[in-house]
Amino acid sequence: LKLTEVVAGLAIPAYATLSLINSGKGTPTEYKKWGSYWIVLAIIKKIIFGLLEFLPSVLAPPLLFIRVCIILYLWLPFTEGSLLIWNKFFGNQEVMKKVKAIYLELLNKYAPSLSI
Repeated sequence: LKLTEVVAGLAIPAYATLSLINSGKGTPTEYKKWGSYWIVLAIIKKIIFGLLEFLPSVLAPPLLFIRVCIILYLWLPFTEGSLLIWNKFFGNQEVMKKVKAIYLELLNKYAPSLSI
């Protein structure tokens, strides 16, 4: 299942993304789909999958299956989970304003010499 996670989560989406970019014939929706996939996947891998690592190792096989299911949900064409999650959390302008404010506050606090 670990190999399945790598193939389903990285190899196939990377091939699809690179094919789309190299063809130059993609629609804005397709670019948004794969862009949102990579961003949502990174967030899920850091937060949710990171929290799952603290569970007992006895639960590893079912958790790996759940991880593969989540990854497939994100990119399969009939679910378009990454777009749904993206639109729910990042498509909302109010949420994006708050995220930007937090980001700028952290940037000013920890990297005051950088300017944006």
